[in-house]
Amino acid sequence: MKVKCVLPSSDERDFDLLITDGINDIICNAVDYNSNKTFCLLAFITSEIFISDSNEYRIIKESSYYAYSFIGSVENISNNRLIIRVFGLLIEIDDDFPGDLLIGDYIHFRVQRIDYYEK
Repeated sequence: MKVKCVLPSSDERDFDLLITDGINDIICNAVDYNSNKTFCLLAFITSEIFISDSNEYRIIKESSYYAYSFIGSVENISNNRLIIRVFGLLIEIDDDFPGDLLIGDYIHFRVQRIDYYEK
């Protein structure tokens, strides 16, 4: 997972980044982007989190600029956070999620925005 390009912004501290796993790209928002730092992706305003009938990764771009629907597999559950793998992308969810999820489950979730943050 890496930053493919920095998209122009009118705010000098606020950036749009194109994140890639080498095949799939998503747009996310970043504040104070530093290309030398390790980063994570955080799902912002998450909804419709449920176990998927499909066991295949999926990225669907929604009509709102930053919004996406995903199907991914649960990689980790700790401290009220999920880490979801969608292809080569790892996305953290810290909103409420079903308590019966297990590592390896495929889940569907929608996000209004993905935020880049530095570790």
